[in-house]
Amino acid sequence: MSKPDEKLTTAQAAKLLGVRADTVHAMKAEGQLTVVGKGRNGTNLFALGDVERLRVQRLKARRAIPAQQAELPGESEMTCDGCRALRAQVLAEREARLEAEARVRVERERADRALTGLNAVIG
Repeated sequence: MSKPDEKLTTAQAAKLLGVRADTVHAMKAEGQLTVVGKGRNGTNLFALGDVERLRVQRLKARRAIPAQQAELPGESEMTCDGCRALRAQVLAEREARLEAEARVRVERERADRALTGLNAVIG
C-alpha cells in the first residue's frame, strides 16, 4: 500500500489518471488538483491521495454507478489493482473512523455519568 504523504510529479499523476500532462495542468487550474509542493527544477508535486481520489471520481463518472454504490464500489466493479488497493484503504480508514467514534462515545458517556454524580452531591 502507498504512503499517505507520497507525492507525484505531473507526469506520474497523468499516468495514474490516464490523461496527458496538460490535462493535469488544466485540472490544477480548475481546482480539481492542488499542488502540495515543488520538486526538482520547480516541478509541481501532487498528493497521491488526491490523485487517487480524482481517479476514482473519474471512474465513477464514466460508469454512472448508482448513488448507493458510489461511496464504496463493490469488488465486482473493481477491475484494476490500484482500485482494489484504494478500496482496501477506504475500508481501513472507515474502520478506523468508526473505532474513533466509538471511543468518543464511551468518553462522553463517562463524562455524563461523572457530571450526574457531581450534580447529585451538590444538589
